[in-house]
Amino acid sequence: MPITIIYAMGDREVSYFCFMKLIEKNIIPKLILCPKTTNNTYISKIKVEFPDIPFIEGLKFRNAENLNIIKELQVDYIISILYPYIYKKPIFDFVKIGILNLHPAYLPYNRGWNGVSWCIIDNTPIGATLHWIDENIDTGNICFQEQLKIEPYYTADIIYKKLIDIEKELFIKSLPYIINKTLPNIEQKNENATSYKKKDLDNVRKIEYNENNAKLIDKLRALTTNNINEGAYFYKNGIKYLVQVNIIEST
Repeated sequence: MPITIIYAMGDREVSYFCFMKLIEKNIIPKLILCPKTTNNTYISKIKVEFPDIPFIEGLKFRNAENLNIIKELQVDYIISILYPYIYKKPIFDFVKIGILNLHPAYLPYNRGWNGVSWCIIDNTPIGATLHWIDENIDTGNICFQEQLKIEPYYTADIIYKKLIDIEKELFIKSLPYIINKTLPNIEQKNENATSYKKKDLDNVRKIEYNENNAKLIDKLRALTTNNINEGAYFYKNGIKYLVQVNIIEST
């Protein structure tokens, strides 16, 4: 008997990709949960291509009427791909097997927000993890995960883009186990855990314009020309890396 699911998604390329992989296996969600937005790309695309699938937008999935709809569906899984909202009781009781989440981090490192930045700041591993959702944030048992090797020239933006491919590959790898209901259930090692809220990144963004920092900033400005080979550089593990900066006045 085919599995039954509710699909929870953000308006992201990865969310659309994973949705289509489910469709390829003839797994059509009974319901889709998504953010309430007027300007979206992938959510609108699914609404047009699959008009018979009902949607619940924003936090409306938490109200009594919609919780009752979810309860009556009696699905095997809620599959959550970059869905921005937290699940709370009693929704866990309305799913036969469990709620799955694809998180762009190598759990237990970088739970929560902005893992692509914190992995650089904290020098922690980064990757993607498919895990079971529990009542806390990104603390549920692990199904599968893949790690990204970080090179010294990787910025947060580069890491973010590379994780897109890792997330896709991880979901493809996991899909047969989802279908066969044989996903692993591996407890996280909490002693290694790091966790951040969205606002935490603001606490490290400001660079004090003191004498030492000003000299470094000015040096980088001076060596950012139209020729990358004139740029500042550093060596790590015997490899030379060139550095340029992009400074923009805030509006």
